[in-house]
Amino acid sequence: MTLVDREKINEEQLKVLGSKGNVKLGNDGLQVILGPEAELVAEAIKAKVK
Repeated sequence: MTLVDREKINEEQLKVLGSKGNVKLGNDGLQVILGPEAELVAEAIKAKVK
């Protein structure tokens, strides 16, 4: 993901949604690490972002 303000990311909520962790990329990037349920988690993240 490319973000406007990475500080607004709730890492605990990402874990609740199924994230295995995340990697901060540069100043505005975030890679969310997922397992086999990646598509389900991606849809949940998209719903939260809307």
